[in-house]
Amino acid sequence: MPFPWPDGKRIAVCLTWDVDGESALYFRVPDRSRNQLGELHQRMFGPQVGVWRILRMLERHGIPGTFYVPSYIAMIHPEVVEAFVRAEYPVGLHGHMHEALELLDEQQENEVLRLSKEILSNRCGYTPTLYRAPGWELNRRTPEILVRHGCRSDSSLMDDESPYALDTPAGPLIEIPIQWALDDAEYWAHTRANRDKALADPETVFRFWSDESTACTKKTARVTC
Repeated sequence: MPFPWPDGKRIAVCLTWDVDGESALYFRVPDRSRNQLGELHQRMFGPQVGVWRILRMLERHGIPGTFYVPSYIAMIHPEVVEAFVRAEYPVGLHGHMHEALELLDEQQENEVLRLSKEILSNRCGYTPTLYRAPGWELNRRTPEILVRHGCRSDSSLMDDESPYALDTPAGPLIEIPIQWALDDAEYWAHTRANRDKALADPETVFRFWSDESTACTKKTARVTC
């Protein structure tokens, strides 16, 4: 149900990034990632170059961001997480090797969450309580598992435009909805193995997102992630 934002604000915007790096490739196609460098190094651009440009942009404009990080990336690119912590930007859980949850049984899902919490806690100096599923897909059991592991929020579902409490047998979980249309990967994640994904020009994407933002301000409540 729509609700008003504090202080008469008309819109809330969450700027979030999934710092997947090369983790997903290692999980999804281990043989190719062991033998070929092209897509592997393409995915390394994020933690090696892209993240630092984003951090400079956020600092320049004085706005916050949230970063969901697979714990494997936190291990091999520790300087990235250290930069998030120094800037006091929230760090969220995002699997260990960007594992697709639908390929894990319940025991494996619990173990991945335990491992990613342990590694990120050591890197951040605190235990992250934010979560986003790799590939933005949850199992039916996942919300309860997240609550039992101390997570306070998830950002993986697309059934609303505003945050809400998702009921689970273990207690409520705050859901912060997302949307594929607002994900930059849908416009630019073109790789050698994924050549059927067309590249969009920046002006078109900016117009798409700008129109979305304009439409949001005309509603009572909306979160754009």
